[in-house]
Amino acid sequence: MSTLKVNTIQNTSGTVQPFGITHCSAWYVTSAFTGGTGTITSNWAQDTNANAGTIGTIPTQSSGVFTLPATGIWLIDVVGGFEYDGKSRYNRVEIETTANNSSYSKALGPYTFITDSGFSGAGYAMNSTQHMFDCTDTSNCKVRFAYETVSSVSIYQVNAKITRLGNT
Repeated sequence: MSTLKVNTIQNTSGTVQPFGITHCSAWYVTSAFTGGTGTITSNWAQDTNANAGTIGTIPTQSSGVFTLPATGIWLIDVVGGFEYDGKSRYNRVEIETTANNSSYSKALGPYTFITDSGFSGAGYAMNSTQHMFDCTDTSNCKVRFAYETVSSVSIYQVNAKITRLGNT
């Protein structure tokens, strides 16, 4: 039996495509905050909890704006956790991207509903969304995360994963 080991394959045009995921990192917001509508600009940290790992070069982050380390197709995942003592119909975390380092577009995800469970105290809900982002220029293509809730909802958890899937 033979084993074939390769790191890359080059097609006839000279484009090299590495095998597998070349960049992946997880991030989270370190403290809860009260909702409304806005962009998450602070308290981001790379996830190193429970032996969390990374692959390749991680994005840089400044004031909540993530700069990707390479061009390509990126899968962006975000999960938000919400807490509210009452009912709140419109709660979500959002992915926003730009290709010109200026105007951002929303990759809208679904809303989640927090309902009064009949027990005393707050109700909880989770929400997630994904977006495949085509980064063609690392100087201009950026990612950031936003939220939309009733103003008194607590956003107690935000986790994001940024994964490069392949060439653009």
